[in-house]
Amino acid sequence: MLPLLAALALGGCSKELTAGGFGEVSTVATDEDNNPSTARYALLPGVGEQSVPLATVEGAVEMSMDVSLVSESGVALPITGGAAAVEVEIGTSARVPLGTEVVPVGLYPAVRLSFHEVGAEVQGLVLGGTVFAGTVTVDLGQDGLEVEFPVPVNVREDEDATVVLHLHSMTWLSLAQLLSSIPPGAVVSSDAFREAIEVTAESSS
Repeated sequence: MLPLLAALALGGCSKELTAGGFGEVSTVATDEDNNPSTARYALLPGVGEQSVPLATVEGAVEMSMDVSLVSESGVALPITGGAAAVEVEIGTSARVPLGTEVVPVGLYPAVRLSFHEVGAEVQGLVLGGTVFAGTVTVDLGQDGLEVEFPVPVNVREDEDATVVLHLHSMTWLSLAQLLSSIPPGAVVSSDAFREAIEVTAESSS
């Protein structure tokens, strides 16, 4: 009798957990910054600061990060399967996959991003009136950077949901501070990075 009751109890719990069904959520990253090649200011030897045509900024942003959906009760559900390491080309509108996960259906009121490392290898970036080529690092502090966006994500059984991270890299790269290092380097504050990035949510409907 006891094994039968236990089986019925487990069956009831399982039915309650899956009664709402499950849906698929994907996460992607893109830059989508316009990268104008119009004249910008540079320091010319013997001339001073003058507007000259410079090449378009080239390079890529490299990140290690986690993405989670946050439920109404504050529980975070990871949707990247752990830390995702990705590279996003500067100025691109292409979408780089970060991960796909199946989660219970429902409305999740927020998206949480946890950044472990963020940096960029660039060429043609104007910093302090000179053209910089090298590594730009985002100062995330010892514990990394966690950012929560109040972006609702509605997960349904019959629709695929997509969380999109927009890097807007030129916004925060242009605020980098040069370092007196060899090879050349530069650093961006976590505040500048956090204020520049954006998250949106889409559905397949």
